[in-house]
Amino acid sequence: TDLEMFGSYPQSIIKIKDSPTAYYSIFHKASPVINNVNIHDLVIDHNAANDVASTVTYARCTLFIDGSNMRFHHNWVKNMDGYAGADFNGTSTENVEITDNLFTNIGVAGTPASHDASIVYVDKKSGATALIRGNRFYAGIDGYLYGARTAIETHGSNNIVAENFISG
Repeated sequence: TDLEMFGSYPQSIIKIKDSPTAYYSIFHKASPVINNVNIHDLVIDHNAANDVASTVTYARCTLFIDGSNMRFHHNWVKNMDGYAGADFNGTSTENVEITDNLFTNIGVAGTPASHDASIVYVDKKSGATALIRGNRFYAGIDGYLYGARTAIETHGSNNIVAENFISG
């Protein structure tokens, strides 16, 4: 399988409507696995200030995918009050690259939910590689009061986490 989703950054915007019904993730493909995924040059707006359900469950995710050879790069994810921005997770997950993305207004100011967040989460099969480099993360509210809003969480060996900037 091959999947490429791309736009003309920053003009290509995917935005969640006001008061959406419950959703787990915007892009979700866990079974069967999907390989050779390339998502780039998009703006993804969770519109959390207008999503009442997210303040109750905070189960919002931009991306949840299991597979191999996956790239998420040069995207702007904003206004998210979920627990994972880019979640590559599963028994087939390998060769993941999350590079040069911008994550802003994470844990949106003005929403009452208090929780931590792993904005980048990678749990892959043994021996596989992951590269998380050159991303910028900005919390919507002070992490001191509400827990880590912009964490990077990896599992297993062969992970390179470098040159990322985190505020909040």
